[in-house]
Amino acid sequence: MAPPPVEGAGPFLQLLRLRGTMNRQHILLVDKDPEVRALLSQMLAEAGYSVSTAHDALSALDTARKSRPDCISLDMDLPTPGGTILYARLRRDETLRHTPVVVHNGCARLPNSVPTIARACCPASLLETVTRILT
Repeated sequence: MAPPPVEGAGPFLQLLRLRGTMNRQHILLVDKDPEVRALLSQMLAEAGYSVSTAHDALSALDTARKSRPDCISLDMDLPTPGGTILYARLRRDETLRHTPVVVHNGCARLPNSVPTIARACCPASLLETVTRILT
């Protein structure tokens, strides 16, 4: 049985499918909350992205090094060592430093050039931001 469609992503998701802009780009979704991971992962997959997930900074860094994602969606409020440390490690890593990062929790101080989405935003905002970055 197919999962229910993600609320709030309908028209934009339909537009993406009609325009055919997706080419199975890979997104690494990092969030400590399993329900948020499931919701956002489903929405990104329905939009045509390949999605892998991680629940903490250490597994995210390991997954990113192995899978080389096209974009990383990062919850800054991760368990120790935390999202800020992960972001710094990503920027120091030779193979990952140019990978776009979308922060979906604006609690940390990051350079103004880092796209940040409020935690309480609708999932469609994340989809729109990721799509804008990758197209």
